[in-house]
Formats: sequence, structure tokens, C-alpha cells
Amino acid sequence: MRTDDEKQFIKRLHDLAEAAADRGTYCFTDFLSESEYSDLIREGPYSSPYEAYGGHESAERVMVRFGDPESAGCEEPFPIKIIKISQGSVKFSDKLSHRDYLGAVLNLGIDRKVTGDIITDGTTGYLFCEEKIADYIIENLVRVRHTNVSCEGADEVPQDIRPKLMRVEVQVSSERLDAVIAHILKLPRTRAADLFRAERVFVNGKMTPDRTYVPKEGDIISVRGFGRFRYAGLSHITKKGKSSIVAERYV
Repeated sequence: MRTDDEKQFIKRLHDLAEAAADRGTYCFTDFLSESEYSDLIREGPYSSPYEAYGGHESAERVMVRFGDPESAGCEEPFPIKIIKISQGSVKFSDKLSHRDYLGAVLNLGIDRKVTGDIITDGTTGYLFCEEKIADYIIENLVRVRHTNVSCEGADEVPQDIRPKLMRVEVQVSSERLDAVIAHILKLPRTRAADLFRAERVFVNGKMTPDRTYVPKEGDIISVRGFGRFRYAGLSHITKKGKSSIVAERYV
């Protein structure tokens, strides 16, 4: 059974879709978590078409735009800004994690829903956020953990610190999703099964309880707390009849 907050969230989605359809314009959500985006997909259809984007190709947190160019008469970009967070002294720089950057941003009194992904190489961070809050963050975020930082707008995240894909090839007795997850993420099969019951497995942003699902080539599979990978499909069948599968894991 859904909580009152969940019901309000779903109602808000339908209200935005209806507003976009009635006014012939675009309506945007805040950034949605994978779980929220999964709910959005499950609770459709909506009064107008929608598109999801988080500021970069492999974003985990995405904003949804209801409406389309045909109804609105034009294109309208997603109101997403990128903020580059630099340490004051490279010589005495600390290794800062995603958690460090997020904690510093939230300590400014900012709601998590107006911020998207954070990408970092440990010394420089790139924060995706809603356009309306970008200037406030740039002016007020001056410290992350014990480190002085400065912020400025950025056009993109440098290629060398974007999420990378590492090719992984493993042999499985079955291509069903629980077996694929267990082998790619190096988990016991029983542990992989527990993750489905805990609603921590997502395929293309949609939570799935179906352990027997056979992933399709190109599916993005995310296991909350353990990582994400893109399923690249069957490589070959071994002489012993096992399936050799390939995936590209985000690292």
C-alpha cells in the first residue's frame, strides 16, 4: 500500500502531465531517484508524452519533461546546470568522495530533489543541479568537509572523469537476471535474490521484482548499493553448454 507521500508524488506527476497537455507547453519535475522514476513509469500512461534526462548520458538521477515540440511549438532544454567544485589548494588537497560533496550541499539547506548526480575524481567535483538553485550554490558552497572550495559554472564534465565502462565477460548457466547480477557483481546467488525482495534492482530505471527476466542487449541494470552495468548480450555458448555473457560495468 502506498504512503500519503507516495500518493502525492504520483498525483503531482499526473498534474504536470495534464498541465503540459492543456497549455501546450513543457512541464518539468525535480530530479527523480531511480525508485521514483520507476514509479513514474509504472503509474502511466500520462496525458502528454515525456522524456527523462539527468544532464549526462548515464545519469542515475533524472529530470522528466512532460510535453513535446508538436504541442509546444518549439524545443525547450532541460533547466539543468553543471557546477564545477574546485579545491583551494592542489598541494594540500584531500580526496573527497561523492558523500562529502553531497553532505556539503545539503548542509546549505538545499533539498536533495533539486540536485542530480555528482561526479568526482577525488579532487574536483561536478554537481548537476536545477538552474534555479545554481547561483545560490556557487555563492555559498565554500567548504567541503575540512577543505576550502570554489565553485563556478561548467559547460560539461571532462571526458577523463566521466563514468567509465569496464568490459566484463563471465559464464552463467542461465541468462536470467538474478544469475547475471550474481556473476557480474560477484555476489552469492542467494544474496542476489535478496536484492530483488528488497526492491533494489532496476532495469532501465524501472524497479523489477522479476528474478527470471532475461535482459536484452543495451539494458542498463542498476543494483542499489552495488553498482550499475550495461548488458551487452550473449558472446557464445561454451563446449560445456554454458552461456558466456558480456556486460559493461560503470566504474
